[in-house]
Amino acid sequence: MKKVLILILILLAVVLISCGTPDSGTTKNESTNDTVLADIETESAVIIPDLPDMDLKGETFMFYVMGYERNINNYSVEIYAEAETGDVINDAVYRRNRTIEDRYNFEVEEYPESNTSLSASVRKVLLAGDNVYQVLMMNLIDSVSILNDGLLHNLKKVEYIDLNKPWWDKSNEGFSICNKLYFAVGDINIMDNNATWSFFFNKKMINNLNLESPYTYVENNEWIYDIYYELACAGAKDLNGDGVMDPDNDQWGSVGQVFNTFIIFTGSGERLTSKDKDDNPYLVPMNTRTASVIDKVLDIQLDKQVHVYADEHSGKYANVYDNMIRRNFKEDRALFYIAGLLSYTLLRDMESEFGVVPVPKYESSQENYYVTYSHSNASALSIPITNMRLSETGLVVEALSAESMYTLTPAYFDVALERKYMRDEESRAMLEIILSSRTYDLMMVYNWGGAFDILNNLTLRNSKNFTSEFDKVKEKTELEITKTIEKINSFE
Repeated sequence: MKKVLILILILLAVVLISCGTPDSGTTKNESTNDTVLADIETESAVIIPDLPDMDLKGETFMFYVMGYERNINNYSVEIYAEAETGDVINDAVYRRNRTIEDRYNFEVEEYPESNTSLSASVRKVLLAGDNVYQVLMMNLIDSVSILNDGLLHNLKKVEYIDLNKPWWDKSNEGFSICNKLYFAVGDINIMDNNATWSFFFNKKMINNLNLESPYTYVENNEWIYDIYYELACAGAKDLNGDGVMDPDNDQWGSVGQVFNTFIIFTGSGERLTSKDKDDNPYLVPMNTRTASVIDKVLDIQLDKQVHVYADEHSGKYANVYDNMIRRNFKEDRALFYIAGLLSYTLLRDMESEFGVVPVPKYESSQENYYVTYSHSNASALSIPITNMRLSETGLVVEALSAESMYTLTPAYFDVALERKYMRDEESRAMLEIILSSRTYDLMMVYNWGGAFDILNNLTLRNSKNFTSEFDKVKEKTELEITKTIEKINSFE
């Protein structure tokens, strides 16, 4: 969740009607969407960004984004809309852009990159010194790759961008190094929401197996590793009785990918890296709780009679996620499906009812849930060093971000998720927990010394030897962290 509460954002969705309406007047699509949004009551005052009046004289601001051809399921719909179409997200983007474009006299355009490696494509342009893109909306891995070449501006130094405002996400604190921030997420983008990891569960199977609903465990502060594993074990079954658990013919406790091992680990609040008082990252020393958490996570994840992972079967299918992972969940042969919130849209044709809960806690005494998001799917905003209109870009970014809090974010949560894809009322409360609990471990995007890969690789190898694997890379990891700090300090 962004810094303001999801509930407040939803209540403010009605502002879309008055603040985001194009000058051309009411269209049929606009009227349809207004009807959907009009029954949401509004409370609380609108927060106005502290921006000057400025005439940008019709200039174009080009956003570099993830294109459809790059990933047909995960691509940018958050920056540009050519016209209203009746799709709620599209129309929210269109109205937001028109409102801010008219206010400051400029135009938003996007360049949708189709290549898998965004950083490789954009690096050539930036190294050539060409001011083609004013803003980059790359995933976290590609953002770090470009940063390592010194090709990004420090957002904390960009005039008019105020990262303390509620339209910027609190998890941005996790991305900074040496008190510098080169990429950030906020209300201007929704791909970070889609990439936020959660636990989907099959309600039909829960009922048929006479199991307690995960919702009840969350409500009673009992949603922990042990409960999740207990439910998953109850869901696994050798349906054809051949003594071998087969992804295509048997029933599973959970389906997903080995990345989930790290996701569950972070649910404990433990981290591989933290930051000191000067905002410098460091490798977290192993302690008793960390060791216990890792042992527990691997005990759960290495039970291949209960869990099935896409990584181990990808060569057998044209698309392992469509043809095996999601298929099992849709066909009531998987109790849990662990994935990003984007999966709401990918499960829209599922006949059985499903729900969603956060990543479980390690233990009930743990105060908070801890949720993170995919480093390869979430988009993050950055400004390339070639940008020669830095102040103007800061104003455009801040104005669009602020307007997004009252247009794009409510459209995403209240309409696109709840009214279009959600299956039950409980999901609203779960989303508030999930998105207000987001945090980030820098190890996921920097992978210093390969330490991030350890848990996932152990899952593939059916090994619990975390300590020995960690010791192998510890020195290299610490050296690479030091080099990163030195490099970041060398940037202006």
